[in-house]
Amino acid sequence: MSVAVPDRRGCSLCVSLRRAVLLTSMGGAGSRLALAAGLVIVAGAAPAGAQWIVTNLHAPGSNLSFATGAFGLNQVGYAVVRDAPRASLWSGSAASWVDLNPASADRSMALGASSSGQVGYADFGNTSRASLWSGSAASWVDLHPEEVATSSVAYGAGDSHQVGYAVVAGESRASLWSGTAASWVDLHGKRPGSSVATAVSVSNQVGFTGVGGLNHASLWSGSADSWVDLHPSGAYWSSATGTSGTIQVGFAVFAFGEVSRDSLWSGTADSWVDLNPAGSDFSVAYSSSSTNQVGFAIVGGLWRASLWSSTADSWVDLHSFLPAEFTGSEARSVWSDESSTYVAGSGWNAVTARHEALLWVVPAPSTAMLLGLGGLIAARRRR
Repeated sequence: MSVAVPDRRGCSLCVSLRRAVLLTSMGGAGSRLALAAGLVIVAGAAPAGAQWIVTNLHAPGSNLSFATGAFGLNQVGYAVVRDAPRASLWSGSAASWVDLNPASADRSMALGASSSGQVGYADFGNTSRASLWSGSAASWVDLHPEEVATSSVAYGAGDSHQVGYAVVAGESRASLWSGTAASWVDLHGKRPGSSVATAVSVSNQVGFTGVGGLNHASLWSGSADSWVDLHPSGAYWSSATGTSGTIQVGFAVFAFGEVSRDSLWSGTADSWVDLNPAGSDFSVAYSSSSTNQVGFAIVGGLWRASLWSSTADSWVDLHSFLPAEFTGSEARSVWSDESSTYVAGSGWNAVTARHEALLWVVPAPSTAMLLGLGGLIAARRRR
């Protein structure tokens, strides 16, 4: 199925992002054991053989839901309620769902999160407006650069910045904000064509730029003049969709009609690494932490949420930890701290016939060892 996407207000390049970001079909089957209340606990193979815990975040009363970002104990995305997407915030459970849709907005989506808040867009009439929240609908901040743009969307958030695009004179322009509409910075500069920024770290921003009519994965460091073309040698099409600062991720296509290959860079086009796992027909990486990358890979015709640790051989099939009713999935965001790794995404539930927001969590190796030791001690005490 297809869902509303924020590119109908003049963003000519966003069609490529839409293809990568939204699931248009998912098929196949899982083979896992479902436990109560949408929670699944399965022994996993990565990281370091710890246990994956999967929670169904689907918002009560919604038609479908997607989780698109994770930061700390919070997840963001959107839930479709009465046929309109509403920006959404969770804190680890379906019951924690918060509707972020601003008062009088026709629809909205939250697309990224960080310590600076949640970002996305809200539609008011015919105008999409880049948006920033801090945990509630009432906290909504309008980032739209009214004087120059006809439409705008924020895709990513960092500790103090937000990125996305603004449509200026009919062309989408990669954009950077620092919490207010007045702080808007045009990252596109004087180059011809269009561009979109999709993610931001402390030190840089990533996205894609139209070069000769084709998209090139792009890297910026706060200004238009800092632009770096990450397009791999020989590639036909590429886009960067996530960054941890030192690492950038996305996808590359090497010939028209060929498969997309999830990709990793370290600041230059020559640093490109092919993460496409063996047997995959199509893959995209969306997000990166300092150690892991997430996205999806199509294997055997099935969309499968995926995690990597910077090599193709490190691929972990996150879909394998879902209950059997989920017949397709994608991972959209990864965030880690000293205790756990959190992955936000969504899956197609063939029983309910809808997309449902999901959260995967795995303890860090040291935490998992402590938990295992605690369980062993408890078991011995019961003897």
